[in-house]
Amino acid sequence: MTNYRLIPFVLCLLFHLGGAAQTTKLSDKMAAYRDFCLLVNQGFREASNDVLMQSIQDCTDEEFIFKGEDLLIQPNDQLSDVDAPSSEGKSHIHYQPEYVDSVLMLDLVSDPSKYNFLDQAHTERGDFYDCTYAYRALPAHGKGTYAITTSGQTEVMIVAMLKGKVRMTLHDEANNMTTEQGGSEGQECVWHNWNMQNSGRVTITVENTTDQPLAFMIATN
Repeated sequence: MTNYRLIPFVLCLLFHLGGAAQTTKLSDKMAAYRDFCLLVNQGFREASNDVLMQSIQDCTDEEFIFKGEDLLIQPNDQLSDVDAPSSEGKSHIHYQPEYVDSVLMLDLVSDPSKYNFLDQAHTERGDFYDCTYAYRALPAHGKGTYAITTSGQTEVMIVAMLKGKVRMTLHDEANNMTTEQGGSEGQECVWHNWNMQNSGRVTITVENTTDQPLAFMIATN
């Protein structure tokens, strides 16, 4: 027999977690960028020129193409630090094709001490973009909270560099939605995709679940 008294509770729980408005599937372009970032992580972990070359084999001077997707990415200057440690100078690698290309040309992949030879590249691609990125860092088992203001179909993705793992908590203040991704151990890459019916602030809390300092990237659409 159906317990109708439970239905309102279940519906409220689904709404709190995002319900039917959320999906764990990224858009094609963000998914392609995720796969690019993970391949770059693999290339640096394995000190493999071949893997890094695979990540940019379809790129040209004018276009960043990966898995058939023509990607436009640019730095996110709208992401604010709400409660987070300073991350200046803590980034080790950058998830941009021009960075990977420079590492390959200068044959630096086997020397981790030189990964930071290149400042964060700011590629100007006009006012339209598919993904924006920002680099941050956390101490061992550290936690930081960041915020963006946005609306509509929204994607947030965190990529931990090299061997790192992270856990993410998102809170959509305007639509009363909270979700956690990464589990108790954390993951190399976590993301969430949902529809914000009301525009407003989203806080992004990232936790480093490892025993080592961690640099990571926050990507949004």
